Amino acid sequence: MSEPQLRSDAFLDTPRTLSFDPVSREPSYLGEHQIKEYNTLGYLSNLFCLDTDAVGEVRDFYSWMQKRLARRAKGFMLNHNWESRSGFLHNLVSTRINLAPVRDIVGQNILAWQTHFFTKLPYEATPVAWHQDASYWPLTPSRAVTAWIAIDATDNENGAMSVIPGSHLYGQLPYISGEAGKTSSVYQTAWKPECYGDSVQLSLAPGEMSLHSDLLLHASGPNLSSRSRCGLVIRFIPPSVRNVRKPGGDSAILCSGTSEDRYWKIRTQPVLR
Repeated sequence: MSEPQLRSDAFLDTPRTLSFDPVSREPSYLGEHQIKEYNTLGYLSNLFCLDTDAVGEVRDFYSWMQKRLARRAKGFMLNHNWESRSGFLHNLVSTRINLAPVRDIVGQNILAWQTHFFTKLPYEATPVAWHQDASYWPLTPSRAVTAWIAIDATDNENGAMSVIPGSHLYGQLPYISGEAGKTSSVYQTAWKPECYGDSVQLSLAPGEMSLHSDLLLHASGPNLSSRSRCGLVIRFIPPSVRNVRKPGGDSAILCSGTSEDRYWKIRTQPVLR
């Protein structure tokens, strides 16, 4: 059987810089050993992000949002960029989560580019294939950091995220393109991810978060349990990153510091809940 057609760049018409830039600044919240771990492994896990009350408020907001959408989450539900429409999410992202570890990695000036709610309902069978976020995001250079915040506890039974430590150091990896569907909820599948090392599963308690580089290979299995697995994901970037698909500039939430770069328009807090 012939090998499938592999791709190495989702934006052939627009050059991008896809390489890991090690953190070199002195941390103020994380330990130096954690910075070394992030540079070497491409991720940190089990970091404090939200207290119990805030987690409860996020759960309530998610329920309200689903009712407003007039549908239940079916399969691997992705609610995309509600921070641009929701005052609650805008405020949560910019002022309420623990930004200190993000600041140590991204820098003093931080933008929130996107948010998602990733939910796997009980006994939801659809996995997430191994992939790199930077591969299909229209951003350059690859400096985004993803915060995966557990709203429900995540573990092996309900489809916690897994990562391949150190895979971020290889830059853009070959992948197979395809439609998201029953076999995976993403449009790219990394080719032979096992070649880059053994995987590690990131189990999180509610209110904890992991941080990972946009070049790190990650995936998740199906939810085999009777419990829901809900996570709030936030994509953080420094203002020096730009969206190659929006030459006139994109928009984002200013979470820390300033943004004087011409690439980004700062979003104001919406009136809607």
